[in-house]
Amino acid sequence: MTLVSGTAAVLYATNNNITRLLKEELLVSERIFLTLLNDNSAQLKNRAEILADDFAFKNAVATNERDTVISVLANHANRINADMVLLVSKNKDIEVTSHNLSPMVKKLRERLDPNKSVDLLVISNSQPFLVVFVPVKTPDLIGWVGLGFSINQSLLDHLKGLTNQDITLIYQTTLNSENNTISTLKGNVQSKPNVSVDINQYIKEMIKILSNGGQITRSFQLLKEENQQIIGILSSSIDEAMRSYNPMRIQMVLIGLISLAFAAIGAFLISKGVTRPINYLVKSAKRISNGDYSQPVHLSSSQEFNVLGSTLELMQQTVHEREGRIKHQSRHDMLTQLPNRYSIFSTINNRIAEKTANMQFGLGLLNIDNLPSLTDMYGSEFSDQLLKKVAERLSHSLRRGDIASRIGDMQFLIFFDGMSHSGIDKVADKLVKLIQQPINTNTITVNLEPSLGFVLCPQHGGIFDDLLRRAQIALQKCSAPKRFYSVYEIGQDEIHLRQIKVTHRLQYAIKNRSFQLYYQPKYDLKKGEINQLEALIRWTDTELGPMYPDEFIMLAEHSGDITKISSIVLDMVLEQLMSWRNNEQQLAISINLSGVDIAKKEFITDLISRFNETGLDSKLLVIEITETVMMVDLETSLSNLEKLKAAGFSISVDDFGTGFSSLSQLKVLPAAELKIDKSLILSLDESQSDQLIVRSTIEMGHHLGLRIVAEGVENIESAILLNNMGCDAIQGYYLAKAMPVIALEDWLKNPPDQLKTLRSPTFNC
Repeated sequence: MTLVSGTAAVLYATNNNITRLLKEELLVSERIFLTLLNDNSAQLKNRAEILADDFAFKNAVATNERDTVISVLANHANRINADMVLLVSKNKDIEVTSHNLSPMVKKLRERLDPNKSVDLLVISNSQPFLVVFVPVKTPDLIGWVGLGFSINQSLLDHLKGLTNQDITLIYQTTLNSENNTISTLKGNVQSKPNVSVDINQYIKEMIKILSNGGQITRSFQLLKEENQQIIGILSSSIDEAMRSYNPMRIQMVLIGLISLAFAAIGAFLISKGVTRPINYLVKSAKRISNGDYSQPVHLSSSQEFNVLGSTLELMQQTVHEREGRIKHQSRHDMLTQLPNRYSIFSTINNRIAEKTANMQFGLGLLNIDNLPSLTDMYGSEFSDQLLKKVAERLSHSLRRGDIASRIGDMQFLIFFDGMSHSGIDKVADKLVKLIQQPINTNTITVNLEPSLGFVLCPQHGGIFDDLLRRAQIALQKCSAPKRFYSVYEIGQDEIHLRQIKVTHRLQYAIKNRSFQLYYQPKYDLKKGEINQLEALIRWTDTELGPMYPDEFIMLAEHSGDITKISSIVLDMVLEQLMSWRNNEQQLAISINLSGVDIAKKEFITDLISRFNETGLDSKLLVIEITETVMMVDLETSLSNLEKLKAAGFSISVDDFGTGFSSLSQLKVLPAAELKIDKSLILSLDESQSDQLIVRSTIEMGHHLGLRIVAEGVENIESAILLNNMGCDAIQGYYLAKAMPVIALEDWLKNPPDQLKTLRSPTFNC
């Protein structure tokens, strides 16, 4: 009787433990699923933060360049395989989106935080999504960028591959609408509830169907809003779990039958040998169900109980390994197996929190500059292999205590323990040489082009975000002029923030046309008269004060606003020319156009059309260009310049003598005038070499049929030399500085002594 009871107890305990373990596995599966969502959310957050920190993207958002924003969002989403992208304004209005998000507008406005990222579950286009929003600041809040991924069949299949548990997601897009289902269940469920019933009733019926089919279930709620719900059901087959224990059950029955024959002889020994392993196994099962995997399950008993013990030990190891794998994935980059952004963030913050007297470390932000072009040429799989090999090189080259992590698509952040400023050069040279070594992948050998930005803690900051941002600033300094590494310098952050501020204020200036034109006269040495002026833009901002073109024109070119400014300048020049025409005054005006302007067919066509509408003589407008016109789109630029020439406008090549390609450009540019840069004119009366270069340039230009203008003339001696060399016209402070139109008109009516000197007979002797 004791043997029968013991055997029954073992079988009963085994069944109960199997059921309990299945329930615990379902709980673990739920945690794994939520961890997967959190991991994906963290990765999206990292990538959204990189996009939100991108200078060009912030400029585009701040300047409301919708086409640029859409292009950047689309490219970024395609690169990281995001399923949803959107941009929210600082007023919490959805500006750009790839999906219909009207159901989440209210929740979005309630949850968005200007100081931290926010993740939301939402149903759009009959599909559940997890969306992460990151604030975009310049440094003031200008909006939020959002990236999302769909919770789809692929994600559920991935979860099943990790846990071997089935999962079903049931969601309802609007109140009392039909229920939608995504599930890994295939032939396990023969029927499903009516999709039109209430979602709670639908869940109950689904659980009942699964239970009748021999499934253990666990339900959990992912989302419950006024008009949207997402509920998950995890399920596992009891029969499949029991099947692995059937040999053991048979063995237990056989043991019982054999033992009955010898019950009279060894009842006490058998009873003692059964109850002790059973109690041990029950305690082990309870310990495992509580998440304690520290002790192995080991029985020094009969073979039959050893089988059960081995099975429990295998189950314990499997669950432990799964949880360990999830923890590893949450802190490591899946491609390179290096620590990810979250992991290095925690490491650095812990180091900063120590606040020890010798707390000193450096960060190196490594970027593979030519990785995008290699990806375009050889594909994503090839670039993934390159990143793996870069990660291997970094891992093998670092000292004990240093850490390499991957924080972006082509960026690695390296922690250097104890680094000081004096050690940066040696470390940088070592890393650059290491990365530059040729890499052979799939019989293709390539050379990578690394660049590094370094910051030091605590000298350059005591917060991870500040250190990373300043490392990005240092990295940007590697591009112009090209160098392999750069160290952050105190004050660069302020310059970066000022550039963003200037770009932002420039939008108001363009909108309100808050610009002035100053005019600098050009004196024709051949005709002895002022017949042309150069229009120079001026801007005084209410917050920033007087702004020099050297600062804001470059930023306007980077932000894409330069053509808007050029259009405003054209309007102001045309208005002035028409005003002078009404007063019977004939003065030509030259305007400066950037290479970006010349490369735009629409702008050139509009310029010609607007000028023709005025009825003015095309000789009154001169177009000044620099060699940068050749750097944007050579074919289009030359075509547009030919259109301007055909329309009767003169083309003037400005700043000649400062670039390396100037001579080759003269052969193809349809130019009528050449302006010698002031760097060759300022010391002309004192420098024999400058005189030789200028004389040769004038002679060469005349042989090519070009009119020669010298800018930067500041004394009569230089003017005399230029006149003797055969220069056609001069411009500079000796003649006059740039001035407003009122001052110019007064200047023309009352010529200064310098102009009288130039017109005197002695000057032309």
